[in-house]
Amino acid sequence: MIEITNAQGSIITFDGRVIEVFQGRESQRFHGTQIKKIEMIKRKNGIEISGRTANTPFIFMSIDPGQKAVVDEFIAQVRTLMS
Repeated sequence: MIEITNAQGSIITFDGRVIEVFQGRESQRFHGTQIKKIEMIKRKNGIEISGRTANTPFIFMSIDPGQKAVVDEFIAQVRTLMS
């Protein structure tokens, strides 16, 4: 399982099948095969994971640049399931 925490204490995880995003009181779940696009974007306030399914976009912002290797692995693992 890969778990990434951002500057606000939000969490994104990938267990090899499902992405879960926990932000405040909200959460989202996406099966890896539903993902149509996922990428890392470098911003001035940190790294962002941006993705979408056929109908739903998701963004996970403000990741410490020191976690870039973990973000790269997260994206690589999700991409192995993308259809």
